[in-house]
Amino acid sequence: MRKVYLFISFFSLSFLLKAQSISLTPISPQIFCSSDIFSYTATWSNAFQNSNIVFYQSTDSSFNPYLGQGDSIDYIHLGGSSSTVPISSSCPKVLGIFIDACGATGQEPKNEYMILSSGQGIKVSNLAIDFSSQNNSSGASNADINIGSASCGFKTPAASLISSLQNGSCNASNVFSAGPNDSIPSDAIILVFTSDSANAGYNINGLCNLNYPVYILQSSCTRSIGAFTNSSNCASGRYRTTTITDLNINCSDNFTYDLCGIFNKDGTYAVRQLGIDTASVTNNGIRKNIVDSCGGLDYSQLNFSADTILKFNLPISFCNTGYHYIKAITNPVRTQPVSNTIKFKLNCVDLNVVPQSATICNGSNAIINISSSDTNAIFSWTVSPGPNIRGATVGTGNIINQLLTNTGSNLDSVTYIITARDSICSITKLVRVYVNSESGLAFTFGTNNTTVCKRDSISLDAGLGYSSYLWNTGETGSKITVKQAGIYWVLVSKNGCRGGDTINVTEIDKFLPFSLGRDTAFCGNFSLQLSSGIPQTSWSRDNVQFTTAASTVVNQPGTYVARASNSCGSVSDTIIITSVSATGVNLGRDTAICQSTSVILNATTAGSNIQYLWKTGETTPSISVNQSGVFWVSVFNGTCSSTDTILVTLINKPAPISLGNDTSYCGIFSKVLTGGDLNTVWSTGAVGPQITVTSPGAYSAENRNQCGVESDAVVISKLPSPYIYLGRDTAICDSLVLSVDGSFASILWSTGEVSESILVSSAGIYSVNVFDNVCSASDTIQISKECFYDIYLPTGFSPNGDNLNDILVPLSIEDGMQIIDFLIFDRWGEKLFDSHSFIPGDATKGWDGKFKGKESPLDVYVFTCTAKMPDDKIKSYKGTVSLVR
Repeated sequence: MRKVYLFISFFSLSFLLKAQSISLTPISPQIFCSSDIFSYTATWSNAFQNSNIVFYQSTDSSFNPYLGQGDSIDYIHLGGSSSTVPISSSCPKVLGIFIDACGATGQEPKNEYMILSSGQGIKVSNLAIDFSSQNNSSGASNADINIGSASCGFKTPAASLISSLQNGSCNASNVFSAGPNDSIPSDAIILVFTSDSANAGYNINGLCNLNYPVYILQSSCTRSIGAFTNSSNCASGRYRTTTITDLNINCSDNFTYDLCGIFNKDGTYAVRQLGIDTASVTNNGIRKNIVDSCGGLDYSQLNFSADTILKFNLPISFCNTGYHYIKAITNPVRTQPVSNTIKFKLNCVDLNVVPQSATICNGSNAIINISSSDTNAIFSWTVSPGPNIRGATVGTGNIINQLLTNTGSNLDSVTYIITARDSICSITKLVRVYVNSESGLAFTFGTNNTTVCKRDSISLDAGLGYSSYLWNTGETGSKITVKQAGIYWVLVSKNGCRGGDTINVTEIDKFLPFSLGRDTAFCGNFSLQLSSGIPQTSWSRDNVQFTTAASTVVNQPGTYVARASNSCGSVSDTIIITSVSATGVNLGRDTAICQSTSVILNATTAGSNIQYLWKTGETTPSISVNQSGVFWVSVFNGTCSSTDTILVTLINKPAPISLGNDTSYCGIFSKVLTGGDLNTVWSTGAVGPQITVTSPGAYSAENRNQCGVESDAVVISKLPSPYIYLGRDTAICDSLVLSVDGSFASILWSTGEVSESILVSSAGIYSVNVFDNVCSASDTIQISKECFYDIYLPTGFSPNGDNLNDILVPLSIEDGMQIIDFLIFDRWGEKLFDSHSFIPGDATKGWDGKFKGKESPLDVYVFTCTAKMPDDKIKSYKGTVSLVR
């Protein structure tokens, strides 16, 4: 059987070319003040029969239900029409069958299939198919599905079959495999293969383009003969009927076709038509597709419109959430029409009014806070004041704050009529505020802060003359006793008016005692830090206060007093600082002495009863020192002492210098002269232990200190070097003589030769070294071996048989050359000729201007050639040659 290619143009419906539309019109007002019903109508045209129109709502006016946005609130199921073929119905229906589907002529049990609608949805195990027994080889085993004593079931279609169907506009989002335990939803197409195997290669784009989901079912039985027949012999059993049943709701559908005159041809199919009981060739219910044996079913256009009224109960959760929007779409989606947008909103306006006080004093402010859970609510009020009330006015906003006065001698009031409004919705509340004839009480403690000592108490007094007192401690007397820190307040009232004040009580303690230390004396300048550790400390010197701080730095003698005080007491301390003149001693700068000499160190200081103590233990005003070291002396006048230190260094006479004998050098030289001391001074002006010289001359070095001088000199001469020059680097093909000019004591070439000249015939680097008994010289030359070899071809040739320039072949005048390959191409890159491994000029290896035995046209041709030179180098050539005759 040949491979099956199935292109099904089932439902090539003209309604796919017509735009669907849905229009919504509101009946109810768009704004509701309490939970109610929003009514609207829906009008549609060109809608798909037996599909649903689904309605969605959202607070986003731009939402798209096809993208999963919004909440579904209602739907309309579009029923059938007497003039059209239903795609959906309450019961599954047979829409058509392929009697001979895309195979070799004859009966094809494996490639036959049926097209069904899913009705209201069906479970696969509840779908029963009763094939006509006349279509089967045995009435007892007619391979019916899910019905009869010898029935077959459904199996899960092979993955390879599903994969082959999911091509083109069919994919995994609209073509599904359905197994025996699966359920198929409403408004779907079912394709049933009547055998347990089917050839791959079907093309069901026609089904997928309808935007219905397509579910694939397959019988679990293998058929040896088709479930249907395309036999043109109708002598017996003229009609064939197939019945499908939904076993769950016990509804059935029969599809009958007339066997007489049926086409015995691939692509024969039967299609259901409304108003016709039996499909036949004569009523166009039996059809064939000569051009495409996989042609599909063709249905009439579905086209109708209707109106209905829909109602949506507004939930209380929609209160004050702004506008809600309703849109409608069709499902299945198909061309994805979206209706116009209608809107509504539910305004649940509430009102909260909280007066700060129901009764106020004359000249006080009436304060009323206004709020609502409706964030869009707008507040306003009017007033109804008593005859003696002044200051009450109408206004808007979320707070009333008005200063009211009572001009009478009795209590009076004002009534505020407060309204909250959102669009057409509003609510009103009344609030009455009483105004006393007396003014408010101005009460104060006189201060905001006070203190209480630890383990002590203070009294807070609100004074006499008030009718009542209320403290935050709960006490009701005019005064209270406080023992700990905190914030305390009192409310006082008199004749219906109130006043009050707040005071902060801080707990403190007496400062702890401190000590400034013992009285002390200083010699000369001094700096001393005194500290109490208490930031509130007041400092005085000789009874003059100079700062307040926890510590201070003093640098003058005097009597210093530190005192820290608070309401709980005070602490203090005193220190006396005196100043004594200091002695002065100076041993002078650090010094140095030579070996075997001494120096006198003198510490003599003016005054009486002066005492001296040296590092050496001596107690005289001066001492003699003849060695290196650090020496100090301490001088004491009975009260103060002073000390000085001096460094004595013992130095030696400079060491002798030797720069060596006078010397000579040839050519460029570099010599290090060493003097041996960091302080050596050279005749070049350099200072250091050594210098490097690179030119002839007289050089000297000197070491000097207070103990003596040492020096030396050297003369450096330069001798001329012999001259030798082998010439510039060069290239040879055969040989070259290298020679040196002049008379030398010795000559040595890099080849090992010792003659004045050598013969070189190979590439390389050659050097020579000469010596004239004192100096030497050398030179180097690089010799490269280069011999030029080449081949050539003429720019044109004329293969016309006159034995002149008839053959195109590479030529050369050099011996030992080898042509590796020689190729000819036309201007389009096609190779016309090639030859290999020959010597230049071999006409038997050249091109005679022909290709495949035919003469090539006059034109310009491209050649490539690769040749091996006598020196084993490889060269490549490329060019053009003209063919003329």
